[in-house]
Amino acid sequence: RDALTKSVNIVAVRVLMKVGFEPTIQLAHKMGIQSELKPMYSLALGSAEVNLLELTSAYGSFATKGLHVEPHGITRILDRRGKVIWSADFKPKRAIDAESAAIMTWMLRNVVENGTGRAAQLNRPVAGKTGTTDEARDLWFIGYIPQMVTGVWLGNDDNKPTWGSSGSAADTWHEFMEK
Repeated sequence: RDALTKSVNIVAVRVLMKVGFEPTIQLAHKMGIQSELKPMYSLALGSAEVNLLELTSAYGSFATKGLHVEPHGITRILDRRGKVIWSADFKPKRAIDAESAAIMTWMLRNVVENGTGRAAQLNRPVAGKTGTTDEARDLWFIGYIPQMVTGVWLGNDDNKPTWGSSGSAADTWHEFMEK
């Protein structure tokens, strides 16, 4: 928990070494990561290119006590009279057990309360994690409350360094969620 709170990444690498590449990659896919994940130790540090929707979707599995629902934009379509002509049937699938999801939420709450995600604090419990790539090209914060998971990415379209910090993404998340 302390390592996650302070972003001490060597601990994540050690966990990956103990768990193994295949179980880690399989779990990531169950949680909604669709991008290719290569079996490399840097995977524990977020070296795989994963888009914001996938990452936010994966964190949603923690927020829903281990259930994963594919992200979607349309849940139903109505005709002119308001009659439902199509309704989505998105069934949640168990990605991780509820106890593991609760432990992750406990750890991710500590990131917001005492760690790199402090800027995301609200007047209620928040769980989340910051992330920064080399030269701060990408700054992100994925956070959740029980009702909503939100991801924020800040960066330049041309991949130039921002020279900012992931705290900026956490602050942007805070501003959005406060409303």
